[in-house]
Amino acid sequence: MEQLARTLIPERGRGTQMAESMIQPAQHSLAQLGRLFELALTVTGNTLEVFDNIVRIIAELYGIRIALVEKLEGERIVTLSMYRDGEIFHEGEFDLAGTPCANVRDSRSFCYFTSAIREFPQDQFLKDFNIDFYVGLPVVSNSGEVVAIINAMHDRPIQLNENDRLFLEAMASRVRLELEREYQQSEAQTVRMLLDISRNIAAIRDVDEILQLVVDHARQMLAADIAAVAIIDDAAGTTIWKAMSGMQTDTFRKVRFAPGKGTAGRAISARRTVILEGIGERPDLPAEEFPIHTAEGVRNGMGVPLITGNRVVGVLIAGYRGERTWTEQQIRYAEAMGAQAAVAIENARLFTDIAVANQRLTEADRAKSEMIAELSTPVIPIWERVLLAPIIGTLTTARAETLTDTLLVRAAEDAAELIIIDITGVRGVDAEAAAHLRNTVSAVQILGARCIVTGIRPAVARMLVQLGIDLKELETCRKLSDALAVALEMKDQKSSR
Repeated sequence: MEQLARTLIPERGRGTQMAESMIQPAQHSLAQLGRLFELALTVTGNTLEVFDNIVRIIAELYGIRIALVEKLEGERIVTLSMYRDGEIFHEGEFDLAGTPCANVRDSRSFCYFTSAIREFPQDQFLKDFNIDFYVGLPVVSNSGEVVAIINAMHDRPIQLNENDRLFLEAMASRVRLELEREYQQSEAQTVRMLLDISRNIAAIRDVDEILQLVVDHARQMLAADIAAVAIIDDAAGTTIWKAMSGMQTDTFRKVRFAPGKGTAGRAISARRTVILEGIGERPDLPAEEFPIHTAEGVRNGMGVPLITGNRVVGVLIAGYRGERTWTEQQIRYAEAMGAQAAVAIENARLFTDIAVANQRLTEADRAKSEMIAELSTPVIPIWERVLLAPIIGTLTTARAETLTDTLLVRAAEDAAELIIIDITGVRGVDAEAAAHLRNTVSAVQILGARCIVTGIRPAVARMLVQLGIDLKELETCRKLSDALAVALEMKDQKSSR
């Protein structure tokens, strides 16, 4: 086949020239080019306005029908701005394969075609607008990647000279700068969003609330049609969708996925991000394996495993209903959010476990305290309606309060007639506790029970006197045996009646 493409100085230092039979010098003075350079380099406004001005300048300068700035996204090409027959358009997304743009990308150089329709029969756009003459220039990023292409198209020959090539290269440089500026702004905005999301998630301790927050933010940040988090539901590895956003059906409520199946199962098995494009259309992505995607009309999906340590705690899922595909930037954002979500989910579970453990410890401590309190202030039934409350150690205010509560409850329950409080083992007592003891005796008497305090040792008696506690109203016995004798006497008197 006749060689229809020519390259204009593809690498600096080489002397390859344009074929004169194909390209004729354009009649533009250096002054005109200078004004166009000035205009192109001083365009202000947002990125879209810059691209609109660039395609308009190219079209008007060379008198051509169509000029485009298009961005490469994987194997797709997306129209950023298009001048066509006097109007500006912004829509359009096409497969890169079989187009002149593919040659520009692969050759990484200025390309010109004089019979584009015949050379690229798969390109429907060329046919629709009867385009035979095509000029394409790559926009190369600082990393050396072709990120966009400037196209000029016409149904008659496009006349260019060396100054024109330099002009178009300047335009390509401006496109590169605008894309880099837009990328940096997008990166900065996304980083801020991720930080905000991280702070919001970190403040939540409920796992379900975290999952819902994650899917809501993921759908917004990725501009996805649906977003969800799936979790492992049993020891076998079955997964279910736990939190959702953007759903139009309730299929997610009815479906469980076997291990390794569905977006979540595949991401868990691979332990890495999985990209699924053409769900239900490709034999390796059958519709029956993806019932939720199928019901929702989702064609392209992504699954990011949420991994903490060596454990997968869930999978972040996102999907598009249309033909949109995932960019490297979006995948990176999803993985960053997934890492945050995994940590937040694990932290929430740890906080929950700690809270449960603390609750158990609190309950155990309460039971222990109750047991200790019960043991420290025991109330022992001696005979029917006769109770003994031996106290050992230091009688503190807290113990005195516990003694009061216990004695009053037992006195009422047992219908006690005599209660013996034995303080033989008490080593010390404070003023408040002593007063509390006196009030306890009064309260017991109000319930109709007789109360005897026994075992007041000299040291304790001296302490009570020094504290100014008046115990004259208390009935006392020197020893416990004396009080028991009183109890027997009461019992005998009752029996003789």
